[in-house]
Amino acid sequence: MKNLKSIFLISLIIFTALIHLAFSLKFPRHVNPEEIPEESLLPEGLFAFYLNVIDLSTLKRYDEALEELRKTHLFYMPENLKFIASRFNDFLADATNKLNLIE
Repeated sequence: MKNLKSIFLISLIIFTALIHLAFSLKFPRHVNPEEIPEESLLPEGLFAFYLNVIDLSTLKRYDEALEELRKTHLFYMPENLKFIASRFNDFLADATNKLNLIE
């Protein structure tokens, strides 16, 4: 019984300390969106993605290449790169479709 009281007392002290610690943390209520830096696109990842699409095309797996190419809408791209990337995707999809027709 004495052991149970000491465990309860220690648990109560630890619980109180954790509650005090949790309420002492200061979280910002609001962050101005203009102050947050824009996410950057990793060029290595983009290069590896397009390399995979071209690799699938050279292996004559055109349907898989087109399926991979359709996933580009899931990428985050800065506004100044979206138009260029969409045009490149269109050209690459067109070339892959034409290669598929030739085979």
